[in-house]
Amino acid sequence: RIWELFEKSGYEVSYHDPFIPQFNGGQSVELNEKTIGESDLLIITTNHSTVDYEWLSSFNKPILDTRKVKISDHNSHVFSL
Repeated sequence: RIWELFEKSGYEVSYHDPFIPQFNGGQSVELNEKTIGESDLLIITTNHSTVDYEWLSSFNKPILDTRKVKISDHNSHVFSL
């Protein structure tokens, strides 16, 4: 549903999931400096133990955290639901 809402609003959506290589007509992207740097917003919808959320937070990109993952530096760019 989140994907749908953003696409209907005209945003380009990509995703990363180590367990689901293809979804909704797209392919999981690698989490690296390039893909994160090209993103305007990061949304956490699944809590994976393979994702380093501290590292993700270090990019100072806005993060919408719907899973309450453990990010020690909850500052102005991390928003939890």
